[in-house]
Amino acid sequence: MKVDHRLFLLLTCVFSLGFSGKPKLSEPYKILARIQPPYSLVAKLLPRRYTVPVTLSGSIADEIALILDTIDIDAPLYTEQFDKKQGFSLRIANKHYPAKTRELLSGIINPIEMTEVILNAILKYGNRDVLLQLQNETIIESKTHPNQPTTLNVFLAPKGSRFCYEYRDMGAYLHESWLTSLSISIDTTTMLAKQLSLVKHSRTFTGNQKEPAPIKTVHQDYHFSYTAIGDNLLPAYLSCAIDSLETLSISATYRQMGTYTLFDERKITYRLPNSSKANLILQYGTYNLDAPLKYLSKVIGSGTYVKMLERAAEHSRKARQALNNGNIQSAIFIMKDLVKNYPNTPQAVEAHKLLAGLGNN
Repeated sequence: MKVDHRLFLLLTCVFSLGFSGKPKLSEPYKILARIQPPYSLVAKLLPRRYTVPVTLSGSIADEIALILDTIDIDAPLYTEQFDKKQGFSLRIANKHYPAKTRELLSGIINPIEMTEVILNAILKYGNRDVLLQLQNETIIESKTHPNQPTTLNVFLAPKGSRFCYEYRDMGAYLHESWLTSLSISIDTTTMLAKQLSLVKHSRTFTGNQKEPAPIKTVHQDYHFSYTAIGDNLLPAYLSCAIDSLETLSISATYRQMGTYTLFDERKITYRLPNSSKANLILQYGTYNLDAPLKYLSKVIGSGTYVKMLERAAEHSRKARQALNNGNIQSAIFIMKDLVKNYPNTPQAVEAHKLLAGLGNN
């Protein structure tokens, strides 16, 4: 059979582009790709969906209850709804509340969900494009811990002056950020992160700003610990420190229900700018693995406070959507606007504490 040499050359070109033209990851960066984000460990053990009554306690819950008491609304009863497509949602369960009131108050930001989204964004090295960007921009070094042979310490430094540069147009503001150092400790037997440290620089400015905006530099340190539930390791405790001061911690305990592993209690603690602490404890009741409850919306009232709740709830929804899309800085700006303009709403209580805990007060 005679083969047209032009077809042969064309096929050779196509195959060479397909195989040799694709950038390849070197082995040190492949190690980063195998790190398991904390939330993924839990997600695979959860049912497809559930609804569970949740009791909120701690100083943050007290503050929310106090705000509701001032507008003559009974203390809310909460349920957490989970769907693998939609994620977590903290909802109001009081059936005697008008439907619109339930909808408005349910806009309270779930701090556990938001913090998990943020941490998954930090540990996003499973994304090949992110790894290729890191490989192009950094020098990587890895060393086995001298006293812990299963712990690998990986260090990244910029080839130039920075790496992981991000620029976002926030409408009225422009925001840019970048890293100059990143290190991560990995348990090589489980491929779980034990510690993550980074030096981050950022600044926010307007388009017509005459003077250069000051650059904010922070040292962020994250520590992770895990607990064994059956044959699985699950996140048990996480702490975040900014410039050596612990600003946020999350702990979780679990229970088993048949083949599923579910939350028993979750606690989040913030250290506020005045060094005091605020916490929110979520204790879980009996799980229902059927379809989540759905409430129909009705229009009630049109008072000033109802309108404020509507706007605060919309801000919460936008913040959650921004986080789910990976736009962390956008979510922070939305939460800051929520706290500033709607301070006496339940949604603003948690947004304020979360911003303080993440060093964005």
